[in-house]
Amino acid sequence: MKKTEKMKKILLVLLVISCAFATAPQGYYDSAEGLAGDDLRAALYNIIKGHTALSYTPGVWNAFATTDLKPNGKIWDMYTAYEYTYGTDQNTGSSPGTEGVDYNREHSWPQSYFNSLSPMRTDLFHIYPTDTHVNAVRANYAYGETDTPTYTSTNGSKLGSARNGLGYSGTVFEPTDEYKGDFARTYFYMSTRYYGEDGNWSNWAMADGVELKAWAVDMLLVWHRNDSVSTKEINRNNAVYALQNNRNPFIDNPEYVEYIWGDKLPAPFAEVATQIDSTSFRANWTSVAAASAYKLYVSEDVAFTTYLDAYDPKTLSANYELITGVEPSNDYYYKVKAVDGDRESDLSNTIHVTTTSAHTAVADIPATYVIGPAYPNPFNPDCVLPVRLERDMYLYISLLDISGKIQKDIYSGIMSAGDHKIILKAAELNAGLYIVRVLTPQHMHAQKVLFLK
Repeated sequence: MKKTEKMKKILLVLLVISCAFATAPQGYYDSAEGLAGDDLRAALYNIIKGHTALSYTPGVWNAFATTDLKPNGKIWDMYTAYEYTYGTDQNTGSSPGTEGVDYNREHSWPQSYFNSLSPMRTDLFHIYPTDTHVNAVRANYAYGETDTPTYTSTNGSKLGSARNGLGYSGTVFEPTDEYKGDFARTYFYMSTRYYGEDGNWSNWAMADGVELKAWAVDMLLVWHRNDSVSTKEINRNNAVYALQNNRNPFIDNPEYVEYIWGDKLPAPFAEVATQIDSTSFRANWTSVAAASAYKLYVSEDVAFTTYLDAYDPKTLSANYELITGVEPSNDYYYKVKAVDGDRESDLSNTIHVTTTSAHTAVADIPATYVIGPAYPNPFNPDCVLPVRLERDMYLYISLLDISGKIQKDIYSGIMSAGDHKIILKAAELNAGLYIVRVLTPQHMHAQKVLFLK
């Protein structure tokens, strides 16, 4: 092997490793926290707009060397089962009549619908290397689902009439199941990145300008839910970010799809109770900017088979509630939902409260502590959470999924004063985005971590 070829392979391996362990910069999505609907979409637009536009030639061709190579170094084609050698098998203008000849550049959102204008024409988040022949078969047809294919590629992608009940009756191109989520999140990105910039865009089968049609939204939501974010997408997102300086937020935060096009709101976090005495306690939870109200559930049993009077649930405008008339030395549990009209969030985590005896009063004691950022992040299989305490205090540390459900208890008990390194072990969990939550007697701290496999 020539020295230059060996160096290229080494650089490729290093690039793949660096992409696998990159993520959005800290604070990248801060302005989108707690938002939903058009407010969230507008916030995301402001975060990802104004990206660095590449040249079409050679910029997009060159980008595939870092954005779309398989671990074996071959071009990653989502339309066929063929593998191509980067550069060597690049299309030179021919129109092959069969699969397996070469690859070219596929605008998954057909460029004719935005008049081939910049920066859309070179936006890598919707441009993929694909087999030249199947690219031509797809043409400008909408993505969809068909039961009567007239053409099926080597990886199972199909062209045919839309199936009954899809909501659209024309010819559609159906990608193989393995990549349907990829294309769904691509379309949600396009509809967000160019939100309000579509004055010169055409209306077509899937969208009016950037506004996805109802049938397309319904289908893409199913694709998104059934085909979750893959390591391929995470790596590609990071590689594109290195070139364009913007990200696909629906790969970094898949829940954003539900908050904009689905029927959910971001879930609040229930925080530890305060002002606990023998006859009352204050339930607390984080605010959700998109919510107009909250539903609070309170029970004497952790399964919530019965509820306290008026808390089945109680609708509140504030993010706290003083619960009175409870019994001394008794256990209570609460959880909460965010609501806005007909939209609701998932339930928050559950908080356990034990009231004091009739002869005991508990005052809030200010706590001095520091919870550092978990590292490494992303991680596999473990990461470290630094904790510094100036006095002994109770901590409950857990790992939650993005819906707020506890997936693993990490630590519960009195931790001594000093510096600690808490090991977060996640080998038995699925890869994905998680939230490390630390509860103290007075406060709640949360941060996101990404577990890769």
